[in-house]
Amino acid sequence: MEATQTTIQGRLIGASEVKDFTSGLSTGQTQLTIGVRTLDGRFRQTNIKADIVNVSDFTSLFDEKVEIVLENVSINAYTSGNRAALSVKAKSAFIELI
Repeated sequence: MEATQTTIQGRLIGASEVKDFTSGLSTGQTQLTIGVRTLDGRFRQTNIKADIVNVSDFTSLFDEKVEIVLENVSINAYTSGNRAALSVKAKSAFIELI
């Protein structure tokens, strides 16, 4: 599925360097973790991998409510073990404080 623009809102709860599990080397990507409490009280987190950014770019936004706008988005479903998951890839993203 393709989308021109999609928005994710939540609290930025973490950022980390992504490493290859087999070699232990950095992949050059940064993983952002966004958390949100659902209406029924459950906590849900979303992990986003980003290229060409550093963890230090996001440290000032930790524990802040943010909105991430993704543009030119491709969404694909896949299975991970016995769970359904979505892969979301975007050509560009903008992060703003709410």
